[in-house]
Amino acid sequence: MIRWIISDLDGTLYRPDKTIDAMDAEAVRRWIASGRHFALASGRPIDSAREIQKEYGIVTEAMLSDSGATLHIHDQLAYESILPKSSIQKIYDIVEPYGKDINIISRETEKDGRSTVLMYYDGLFTTGFHHNWPTGTYLFKDWLAGPSGDLKKLFLITKTHELQTEVIEKLKEQCGEELDIATSDVCYAEICAKGTNKGAMLL
Repeated sequence: MIRWIISDLDGTLYRPDKTIDAMDAEAVRRWIASGRHFALASGRPIDSAREIQKEYGIVTEAMLSDSGATLHIHDQLAYESILPKSSIQKIYDIVEPYGKDINIISRETEKDGRSTVLMYYDGLFTTGFHHNWPTGTYLFKDWLAGPSGDLKKLFLITKTHELQTEVIEKLKEQCGEELDIATSDVCYAEICAKGTNKGAMLL
């Protein structure tokens, strides 16, 4: 007998028009009401996924977010996978020469129950809460040396697919043993610590 359903959000339960079909939402609510288990596994940050849950009245027992870097059980943080600072330095050293052709959006570890974002543009990092940024801008070397620098996921955004391919090859060559790298779009790559992905967390 099936006791668990675990669903992705974007492109699966959550459609390209940014809605969940009413019949699908009702089916999920009835499944949960029957005493069986339902969880979401998404590349989104937890606060973004929670907004969708709230909109459709779907209360999940567990939530995998940030592509498996974060696990919440009964809405409480249970696990976070952290990128080593040494890896972040290597990533920066690889992408920095490309200048404006590459940007990075990152997910910091949770503070006050919310994920924060860290953005890299033109050699500066700007940080703040996901729905209330920016709150400060820092030189990379100062941010890396600071007390608050734990990152769980990096979005690498390139101007072209060819540039994405080139940069990913360099990342795999120089720090592939430390990272999991996945492409979610022709110009988007998602970077987490080695072994961090939705499939690994589900196992």
